[in-house]
Amino acid sequence: MSDAEPRLPPQRIRTTKLQEAQLAELVEFERAAMQMYRAEGYTEEHMEARDDRAIARLTKNHDVIVAEADHLTAGYMAWADQAPGVAVLTQMCIGPDFQRFGIATRLLRELGDTASGHGIEYVACIVWPSAAWALSFLATRGFMPVDQGVVPEHVAKWCKTAASEVLQDGQIILWRETEHLGHTPGLPKPSN
Repeated sequence: MSDAEPRLPPQRIRTTKLQEAQLAELVEFERAAMQMYRAEGYTEEHMEARDDRAIARLTKNHDVIVAEADHLTAGYMAWADQAPGVAVLTQMCIGPDFQRFGIATRLLRELGDTASGHGIEYVACIVWPSAAWALSFLATRGFMPVDQGVVPEHVAKWCKTAASEVLQDGQIILWRETEHLGHTPGLPKPSN
């Protein structure tokens, strides 16, 4: 058994809009995420970690939501409403010390609640299939590949237009309904 202290889940998770004071931590989280992708063989040709300016620029076309765990910056996501009315999750990055505490799920819940409140019924995202951690996380939250089963018309149209412009060779598109996104079926809506 290790002498390391056990990781304790945060007492409180809250979300905020991106604030300048959070950028330095988010840049570090991006770098850590890129190390995970590089371990899978991806290079800067495929993707690169965003710096503080690039993260701040996301706010021009995206909702950028930051999660705080017990008042510490824990991670963020960026999403955009893209024609014909699909919430497109373009980025989710959680700090290594904050993973597996429900923070990414809390961010998804924020996305689902906000998008549903604006009448957006579907969310889509583009992922690398060898990112097993991302695929597993999204699959357990109801995301499905667009090449399996019946795809809603809005998602199919988005795939043919906007997604085709940014989809890289080897990437796949996942989708699901926004309603109840980030909620565990059969349990009441969490309060934090």
